[in-house]
Amino acid sequence: MTFHETILTHLFEYRKRNPNFKFIPRQRNSKGRLEDGFWFQGNDSYAFVGLIDRSGGVNKTRSLGLVFWPKENNTFGYYLELVYKGESDKMLLAFYDKIRNHFSGFNESGDEKFVKQLGETDDSFETVYKFLDLFYPELVQLVNEENQPDLIIENQKFETIIARINEIRNKTIDSNMNKLLVNISWNSKDWKEESKDKSNHQWVRNGGIPSESWNFAIDAEGNTDKNIFGYAKFTHQPKIQNTSIFVFYSDGKIVGFYGDASLNETERNGHTMNLCGSQSLSFVLNNKIENVLEKGYFEEGKRIGQIGFNYLNKNETIIKILDEALELNPEQKDEIIRLKNWFIDVTNSKGTTKHKEVMSNDIAVNQILYGPPGTGKTFNSINEALKIVDPAFYQTNKNDRKKLTERFKELLIKNSEENKGQIAFCTFHQSFSYEDFVEGIKPKATENKQVYYDIEDGIFKRICLLADSFNSTVKVKSEGKISWNEEQFKKASFYKLSLGNYQDPTDKPIYEYCRDNNYISIGFGQENDFTGLSESEIKEKCDDLKLEVTAAQQMNFFIHYLKKGNYVIISNGNKYVRALGKVVGDYEYEAESPIRYNHFRKVEWIFVDELIPIEEIYDRGLSQKTMYKIDESALKQDFFISNGQETFAPIKEEKNYVLIIDEINRGNVSSIFGELITLIEKDKRAGKDEELEVILPYSKIPFKVPENVYIIGTMNTADRSIEALDTALRRRFSFKEFPPKSEILKTEGVSGKEKGIVNGIDLEILLNTINARIEKLIDKDHKIGHSYFLKVNSIEKLKFAFKNEIIPLLEEYFFGDYGKIGLVIGVSFVEKVNHSFEFAAFEDYDNDVKSDLKEKAVFRIRPEDQWDFTKI
Repeated sequence: MTFHETILTHLFEYRKRNPNFKFIPRQRNSKGRLEDGFWFQGNDSYAFVGLIDRSGGVNKTRSLGLVFWPKENNTFGYYLELVYKGESDKMLLAFYDKIRNHFSGFNESGDEKFVKQLGETDDSFETVYKFLDLFYPELVQLVNEENQPDLIIENQKFETIIARINEIRNKTIDSNMNKLLVNISWNSKDWKEESKDKSNHQWVRNGGIPSESWNFAIDAEGNTDKNIFGYAKFTHQPKIQNTSIFVFYSDGKIVGFYGDASLNETERNGHTMNLCGSQSLSFVLNNKIENVLEKGYFEEGKRIGQIGFNYLNKNETIIKILDEALELNPEQKDEIIRLKNWFIDVTNSKGTTKHKEVMSNDIAVNQILYGPPGTGKTFNSINEALKIVDPAFYQTNKNDRKKLTERFKELLIKNSEENKGQIAFCTFHQSFSYEDFVEGIKPKATENKQVYYDIEDGIFKRICLLADSFNSTVKVKSEGKISWNEEQFKKASFYKLSLGNYQDPTDKPIYEYCRDNNYISIGFGQENDFTGLSESEIKEKCDDLKLEVTAAQQMNFFIHYLKKGNYVIISNGNKYVRALGKVVGDYEYEAESPIRYNHFRKVEWIFVDELIPIEEIYDRGLSQKTMYKIDESALKQDFFISNGQETFAPIKEEKNYVLIIDEINRGNVSSIFGELITLIEKDKRAGKDEELEVILPYSKIPFKVPENVYIIGTMNTADRSIEALDTALRRRFSFKEFPPKSEILKTEGVSGKEKGIVNGIDLEILLNTINARIEKLIDKDHKIGHSYFLKVNSIEKLKFAFKNEIIPLLEEYFFGDYGKIGLVIGVSFVEKVNHSFEFAAFEDYDNDVKSDLKEKAVFRIRPEDQWDFTKI
């Protein structure tokens, strides 16, 4: 990283305070100077920050700018330079003279080159900021007096240059994360204790013990609950600050990591430790990564020299290393994913671009949690959902059930009319249909109790729209399609306009024609030409034609109130915005219009075909009125104003959405999913190479499944086995089994506080015994889950669980055959009924069969005061 990065960062910081401030960085990438990190004209010795957008002549810089050069202790010298060698424009020459006279202190330093010394910066750059506070507004005023506003770089040009630089910055640097490849001596005992391995280090050859022998000894003396300390031999200390990750390298292999790391010198048993990492983010790999050089993990380097480390520049390199570590060490998944998520969280704050796939490729997009009743499938669906939508929170609080549940409730979608939440929940049943899941025609009532029918979105379509709307917002912001300053925003005037009814398939050509031909259009006024008419004349004509009451008002909005330079927000229903345009033309009438509207105005589209939630743009909802003036005071400035920030850097934020389908096997899956059963496949989703799109049957709109929508189903195997599931469903879902875990009765829940022992009865043994018998009599899918016993800490609660949950479940399993129930829980629970009786007189029935029936054994559940759990 060159010192140009420091200058650029400080200038971006100044723009946050003063959004109107603009500067001119390097515009051409000759000889790859941008890739080398030279963001301004200059080199390792100086950086020229342009302020006037005119050439300095043969000097190849702008004519006026600040020159910085590095000094000691992270400070810089700087001066103001005015240079215009070879300039012949008399107006410009007069303007440069005016600058020299207005800002005193310039000294001639060459032909047509003048310098005004400004001194030296401090660490905070405040001296530069104070200079700019005084100088820049006066410079802008001088430019305005000359009536040459283009001397200050034009907004779009500035943003384009910054976008290009940021694209390169984000590929090559991350100033907020130090990435070190650290060399350590080989240790065949995984750096958890002293080893006798040979080493080329003179200290070891002379009998010394390598200090790195305990780099991954978690319990070593001096380590704390939070930190682990280690060692590496450096001939020169790495120059790092802020957050770091250390990737340990030994004997040609990557062997482990320190996350949230730093240089921190301490003593341990006579050995100096100079490295520190977070306990939760530091570990050695069971299976080491080989062929490091061939895989490009050294980046530009060929080896680690005697200095003892290499700097790594690319966040992508760390992600690739961690991905391979996970592939080689699936049993270490939790700690590798934890480190990867931490790395992503930290680096995203400075624009990491490689995070999107990372968060999703460790969790299947479609999964089903299956197992017998009471094994925690629905319970764990909360965990699985939070792993997807808020992995950092889950990692921090995964042992705190209360916090997990509270976070789940916060993220749960509670109102389908609001664009809030990331988790939806539904239960399949025999009556659940495609119309409930995707879309259908449903009866509705007006305020006057009149029934009408309308298309209503189902739960799956709604969560897909939520995901789409977030993706649209990110796309618009990251592409920098809107990045105004505050002054531009204050001057802008907005109108809302509907281009047809978005729910009516016959209106679709209206929007598409306008989109493709840079027009807006309106249907009021029908085929009548209003060219050249004043407001009153339009009203009079509408009255004469007996058009609808609002026609004149709407036509006046469209023709007279809406001015060139105003903006139109194109709605998609009342909850979304699908396009934004700037009006650039006057009213046009088209008698032979290709659509059923005849009235047009030319626009420049800022964006089209998006799905931006209105809450992102406007503090109020949209109404169904075709066109009206937007209240600019209710617009969200954050959506429009960049405030001088790096607007073209990729947006760091990502959101995943989860649909939990409880009892997924109880619905007719083929009927409920319909044609979408194919679209939910990972490689068929929006943005993937093999993405698919369908036209929905009721709304007739195209539909794709976003890649950031996850489906979690739960399945009770006592209702139906996996083998009985629809083949298409089984092929598109991954399955995660949740069998009974009797061992947790000793550690979890209320029973865990009693260590799984109640009145001398071992609950673990009790559950295992019952399930072994059920598996023999039926199958493993009908075992009893551990959750029925987690609430048990007394004999009374154990009896309650048997009476109200376990015995009713067994009755269901064995269809009321208490004899088989007796084979499961024993004679102290089930008794044979011995009583004499006679069938009713019925001579026509077969006497032999009647005799057999009379001898048939009848069983019943004993009173609970006779139950003896020790005899199960």
